[in-house]
Amino acid sequence: MFCFSITCQNIKGPYYYRVITSEHAAHREIEEKLQSTIKEHLRDKNDPHSYCVEISIIRYSAGKEIYSLSDAHDDIAITHGNNVLETIVRIKKDNKTRKVFFIKVEADNSNKLLYDFIDKLTYELHAPLKKE
Repeated sequence: MFCFSITCQNIKGPYYYRVITSEHAAHREIEEKLQSTIKEHLRDKNDPHSYCVEISIIRYSAGKEIYSLSDAHDDIAITHGNNVLETIVRIKKDNKTRKVFFIKVEADNSNKLLYDFIDKLTYELHAPLKKE
């Protein structure tokens, strides 16, 4: 995981979350899953005292399948690459940017990718998870 932060102040919630993406089909797919995971695991409080957390998806890859043919046995082997999610997170209040940071996560499946992202986001925001 990678994270880089630019800020001039220490910010503590409450927060509400927005996921922003391009028209790229893969980005729209992960946007829906990310929005759902955020709603499931993070406290979302939209009131005048809350900070807006804008999560912009800049890269998403569901991994790749690599097919290789063995000359000795005429077998086809299939291996899978990691899922990758790269985002820019911007925290705003009163239409002013208060903090910006990048999060990059890689995992062998999309569920782990989303949970790793939530872990990294809550760490950066000092935000609690919902109580179960």
